[in-house]
Amino acid sequence: MFDTIKDYLIKNNIDAWVIYDFASTNPAFTKLVGNAFSTRKCFLVLDRQSKILICHIIDKPALQKLVDKSFIFKTFRTWKEMDYILQDTMSTYKCVMMEISDNGLMPRSSYVDYGTVCSIKRFVNEIVSSADMFQKLTAPFSGKSLDSHIKAAKIVNEIKNEAFKKISTDIKLHGYSDEYEIQQYILKKFTENDMVTDSSPIVAIGKNASSPHYEPSTNVHSRITKGDLVLIDLWAKFNGTDNVFADITWMGFVGNVIPKQIQHVFNVVKKAIDLALEFLEEELPKRRVCGYEVDDICNNYITSQGFGDFIVHRTGHSISLGESDHGIGVNIDNFETHDTREIINNIAFSLEPAIYMPEFGLREEINVYIDNKHPIVYTPRQKKIVLL
Repeated sequence: MFDTIKDYLIKNNIDAWVIYDFASTNPAFTKLVGNAFSTRKCFLVLDRQSKILICHIIDKPALQKLVDKSFIFKTFRTWKEMDYILQDTMSTYKCVMMEISDNGLMPRSSYVDYGTVCSIKRFVNEIVSSADMFQKLTAPFSGKSLDSHIKAAKIVNEIKNEAFKKISTDIKLHGYSDEYEIQQYILKKFTENDMVTDSSPIVAIGKNASSPHYEPSTNVHSRITKGDLVLIDLWAKFNGTDNVFADITWMGFVGNVIPKQIQHVFNVVKKAIDLALEFLEEELPKRRVCGYEVDDICNNYITSQGFGDFIVHRTGHSISLGESDHGIGVNIDNFETHDTREIINNIAFSLEPAIYMPEFGLREEINVYIDNKHPIVYTPRQKKIVLL
């Protein structure tokens, strides 16, 4: 990985990567050094020749256990000593990169506080974003982790089918089902399959589904009855640090005939995903493609169909290793933020364009994995609304 970083610095005419960390909060630092809980400020400075660790003398013993002898340690006791070491280290650099983003528009690439950026800026001419290199270091996954994502996609899809089946059965037996009960049923199925999630799944009907993060609870939930459009959004991964989430959203309708407006909106959302996948398939092998471009493909189409005012969020979020369903790689976003990170091999993200109208909300969600510059979808596509 250090050779890759060196090549990146040379190619982009950058003198060094200055990776700042405090209390193991920067994933780039922990990936390259290890998960040592630094009690004081630390800087890992990677230039084209050296690997320099600037740390407090108290933290040095713990850090030394994690790295090999190729790392050069520079230790300080006081803030004035730290300041002198930083100035001395940066004296030959003109341009460095740090975990920042232009105008703060990529929060998942921003791990350095304003004061620390200003401090480093005193010693160099320019600080640029490390976002693309940061992603290459932290977001890709393959091997057993990819296998876990594929398996999770299969099981999550099966649980979704079982949840829709339970709704149908409940209505046949009792005349209604319930958002909260179905949510709890899904959570029970996660446990039975040794799966975990970072928050409860979404089961929402009609107007409830117009709120993207609506979550039924013991106090707030609705009955599911004939004529209801039902959204189920569920995400889970297998227990373990090397496993990856699968995250899907499907739509169902309680009745025999789907209303024309609902069917039309579903067709628009489905077509938006089709266009995004076609764009990725065509463009990825030829050139650098950024996350914001895919968002534009979906949103421009939805807007052209007259539903632009009903877009509420970006088209997709990163999926990577970690305890959150929302990963640290590129987001499919030119709506909430302007994500200029490159879509690279071995990363994953969701595609979940949505239309949130006053009467109902509707979205489809799939997960896309990039393999050899081609989009691979392991989460089944929804071809038609499920009749319940």
